[in-house]
Formats: sequence, structure tokens, C-alpha cells
Amino acid sequence: MGRSLRVPAIGLAVAGLLLAAVLSVGTTWLLVATGRWDAAAWGVLAEAWRAVAAFIPAAVVLVAFQVYRADQWWKRVEWALDAASDDEHPVRQLAGLTALNELRRPGSWRPPRQDDRMFRAVGAALSRHLARRWDEDGGPGADTRGGAE
Repeated sequence: MGRSLRVPAIGLAVAGLLLAAVLSVGTTWLLVATGRWDAAAWGVLAEAWRAVAAFIPAAVVLVAFQVYRADQWWKRVEWALDAASDDEHPVRQLAGLTALNELRRPGSWRPPRQDDRMFRAVGAALSRHLARRWDEDGGPGADTRGGAE
């Protein structure tokens, strides 16, 4: 199975800015070295770099937000997996499964493809385990405490 490269849009924007910077510096160096660069050109270049520099903090904030969002999503997944595998507390288990289901929906942050496959496999294994357990115990409404009726 081949690996696919997934580059977020912000990564393309940052790569584009870096490429523009390299080309700008290279062009400037060539023009200065050949003597075809006058004083007015420095002013134009400075204005262009000011415009580009205005977007750098916004790009940094956007990347930081995406990293934070991904981190929070994984913390929620970790809690949901913990709760869904808690056999001693059925209400917490149901809450964990519900949270896992919600975290898979569109609009939620999506993990990379290989992590998504792992996430789905763990969720499916938990569902099979719970279905087997409920079948053995007589269903979710069965009284399994062993007390007198």
C-alpha cells in the first residue's frame, strides 16, 4: 500500500512564502551584482516585504491554533477510549462510546489517515466487546448484581 502525502493548506502557504523569499533575495542579489539596481528599487522591495511580513504572525497563530485543536481532540479521544473500556461503570462506558461516535463525525478535527484507521479499529473492537458482553449478560437492561428480586 502506497503512502500518500497530505499537506495542509497552511503548509502550502508557508512554503510559498519561503519560496517567494528565496526568489526575491536571489533576484535582488543578481540585480545588485550586475549593477542594474537603483536606490528606488530598494524602497519598492521594502514595501513588498512589509506586506508579506504582516501575514507572518497570522500564519503562526493559525498553525498554533491547529496544533492546539489537534491536541485537544486527541485528549478527548483518550478519555473516550478510557471510558468506553470501563466495564465496571456502564454509564461511563456509554458516555465514552457516545463521545467516540461524536469525535468521528464531520466537523470534528480529523487525524491523519493511519491514525484514523487505528481509531476506527479500536472503536470497532470496543463495540464487538460490548455486544458480546451484553449478549452474555442478557442485554443492557438485565440485572446482573445477583441480588434477590
